[in-house]
Amino acid sequence: MGSLYWQLNSEWPGASKSSLEYLGRWKVLHHETRRFYAPLHTSAWLTAADDVVGVHVANDRPAAVRVNVTVGVYDFHGRRLYAGCPVKGPKASGEQPVAGASSACMLALASGSGTVVFCSPLAAILVRAPGCSADSCFLSVETRVISHVGAPPLLLDRPEVLFPRQLARATLPAAAVNVSLAMGGGDVSRPVQLLVYSPSLALFVTLQSPHAGVFLPNVLHLLPGEAVPVAFHLTPEPQPLMDPTWTPGDLLASLVVLCVNSVGDCRAAATRTPSAAAVIL
Repeated sequence: MGSLYWQLNSEWPGASKSSLEYLGRWKVLHHETRRFYAPLHTSAWLTAADDVVGVHVANDRPAAVRVNVTVGVYDFHGRRLYAGCPVKGPKASGEQPVAGASSACMLALASGSGTVVFCSPLAAILVRAPGCSADSCFLSVETRVISHVGAPPLLLDRPEVLFPRQLARATLPAAAVNVSLAMGGGDVSRPVQLLVYSPSLALFVTLQSPHAGVFLPNVLHLLPGEAVPVAFHLTPEPQPLMDPTWTPGDLLASLVVLCVNSVGDCRAAATRTPSAAAVIL
């Protein structure tokens, strides 16, 4: 058993509902598809009828895993006002305060299993975060994988973010995302390593370029002062837009950074370049 979605690719250039654009570059939908089809996946939801928050973790890996699940409450300045972890057990209710990952947040999942690990009224969560309301705060669910006893928990991709109310109603800080070159060359066998940093909260940060390749990870949520490494994997097949003299500097010069904080390029003004005008819709 499995599932498919419509649609994967486009048959000709133009606006479409596909997750891959005509030349094979990934749209936002394809990055999100990579997440919700991941073999180890956390999902969060809010019921419209009674404002109940739920969190589900599914493990489709071939072996059992141990994870730490933490539910955090943030305001739109990116300040964490509360963090708690689910009470152990399927369909657990309530949460416990925790400063980072701890054994109280640990959950063991057998291969091919899934469970609701958190279920609580939204009001019961927000009351623990001083000054928070459904319009001024959002929830972030972090899942960390524990590979073996004594090993530090490793964050599973991007946290799952839940907005109790329409994000369009939120007052977000101005974006000033900075993207710098860490290392890498034009060889298709070596991804170009970038570092994406933001001094303020920046949501759904998406890196785009006309050059043939894929940014991984992409569509990021950056907390103030957070830096996330991103690799640009060059497409090995020849593409019409690929210049044989391409360098990593050309990638930075063509880069466009989008986010929901503002219209247009979300980078700090000092890091923008006049040639950064190519946007993949």
